[in-house]
This record gives sequence, structure tokens and C-alpha cells, in this order.
Amino acid sequence: MTAVNISKEMLDPSLLIPHEDVSKYRLFEIISCIKDTSSMYPIIVDKSTYLILDGHHRYYASLFLKIRKIPVLLVDYMDSRIKIEKWFREVKSPELAKKISLQLPNDGDVCINIYGANFCSTSIYSLFWKLHWLENKLMYLGIKVIKNTKNGIEPPSISKEYVISVANNGLRFPPKTTRHNYEFIIHYERVRLNEFI
Repeated sequence: MTAVNISKEMLDPSLLIPHEDVSKYRLFEIISCIKDTSSMYPIIVDKSTYLILDGHHRYYASLFLKIRKIPVLLVDYMDSRIKIEKWFREVKSPELAKKISLQLPNDGDVCINIYGANFCSTSIYSLFWKLHWLENKLMYLGIKVIKNTKNGIEPPSISKEYVISVANNGLRFPPKTTRHNYEFIIHYERVRLNEFI
């Protein structure tokens, strides 16, 4: 097996391209941590497109704090050892999830199964946003939704090319849509930020 080429650099965050939204609560936690420690963990970025693979909260925090250079680890996104895995949604009240999903319009042919009911939309992108809406509706009703790696509602598969296309069109998936898995070790160490020294 060939060695993985990972280069460490300090880049202007405005060069990076996000593909997911973030949790505002988590974002403010990260902002606070960066301010308190004057450091941050590197963001994993595709070396060809500057697409962010992991580290969206750190990216948005760096923009909020107006940090001029942030640590990144550049990898080859097309390397077959980088996989896009799924975040399943385990719902503590499956019947209610099914009932609510049946109330939404099924307006397309891209579908997933919500506890025995088809849940459809016109594209994978819009289906993820409908699924995000369903999660939020359930949580608003006090129903716990747990994202995990194997149980519950299975979202559609997404290709790397589709993720790049969505990002290049200026769109963002809901938080925790993609789960990048690396079949190699990436060493994370906090990096001091010169602007805070």
C-alpha cells in the first residue's frame, strides 16, 4: 500500500470551500475554545479543490474571529482510502417519525424508508434537508434523535463528486450529513495561532 501524502499548511480560511452547515451551539463552543487556548486543531481539506472534509465548525469559527491563517491538513480526496460513510438517525418514537413523514409531500423519486413509509424528494440534496427538518420537528416534540453509524433511518449514499458539486454551487448540506472515514492515521495536534500570541 502506498504511503499517504498529507501536507500541513497555514492557509487563509477564505480559500476553503465548505459543504455542510454547522450547529450554532457547537460553533460558539469552538469559538470560545479557540479564544481561550489561542490554538486550534487543523482542518482536513482536499488539496485539489480546497473542499473541507472535516472541521466545518473550526472553519466558521476562524471566519467569525477573522483569523488570517489557519492550520490545514491537505489530502487527496479522490484517494480510495477516504470513504464517505453514513450517519443513521435512530428515533426513539419510530411510529411518530413515520406519521410525521407521511404528512410531508413526496415530490420526487429519490427516496428513503422511514419505518415502513417512503420519504421522497426531487434530489439527494433536498432529501437531506427534508430529513433534517423531520429531525428538528421530532426534537421540538421532545423525541430524541440520535445520529450513529448503523441503526435507524438510513440516508442515501453520496459520492465524492456529488459533495464537490454541491459545494461548488454554493450550497450546504445540513450539519452532520457526511461522515468521512480515513483508512489511514491522521495525527491531530493543536496548532498555536500567531494572531492570539
